[in-house]
Amino acid sequence: EPVQVYLGQRRIAQQMVDLPAGKEASTYIRFTPEASGTVSLRVEIGEDDLSEDSVFETILNIPDALRVLLVRERPEDAYYLARGLAASAAEGWRVAVNESSPDAVTPQALSEYDLVVLTNVSRLTAGQIDAVRRRTEQGAGLLLCLGDQVDVRHYNDRLLPALFPATVASLGGAPGASSVFQATASPGDHPLFTGLRWEDVTATPAFYAYYRVVLGGGAHPVLNLR
Repeated sequence: EPVQVYLGQRRIAQQMVDLPAGKEASTYIRFTPEASGTVSLRVEIGEDDLSEDSVFETILNIPDALRVLLVRERPEDAYYLARGLAASAAEGWRVAVNESSPDAVTPQALSEYDLVVLTNVSRLTAGQIDAVRRRTEQGAGLLLCLGDQVDVRHYNDRLLPALFPATVASLGGAPGASSVFQATASPGDHPLFTGLRWEDVTATPAFYAYYRVVLGGGAHPVLNLR
């Protein structure tokens, strides 16, 4: 079946999807809005005997900027992330960044952000975990950055089962060791690396230690370390 996607009056994507009678199918279409504001989104599939279910329409509210909340226990844990995002803003990307401690993680506060980053946060309360889960279910993104303050048992028992299908298995390497690990690209094209040169991604940076993570629930890696 042909699937066509329209943003406003402009067709932005078209794909063929194998959709047998009485079955379900899914597809992934990526696009970047050219402007902020309210715009209509329409998805159409090929004509059949029941035309009423061949069109889906909704309204998208494109924000003026990507609103990012960096949650950290120590200011230094967000230093490089904050600088990197600030550099993105300087290059013309619309990014608005705020920092807070875990104490400020509430449903009301999270409702203001499109991306929540937990950077080296040791643990969250049950209420805070639920607030993050609810915000991600509403469409916000979530980035977990593990560090030396992370309570691995808490992550495996409480935080990860609620937020992401993964288990922290062990620590690889050691801080200050002579050997280092570097990133290798996994198969597939991920928007995380749009605009980056692969040689920069795989050559730098180098890591002395990292957490080995076992993924589940259909999750898959976009980078591995060697």
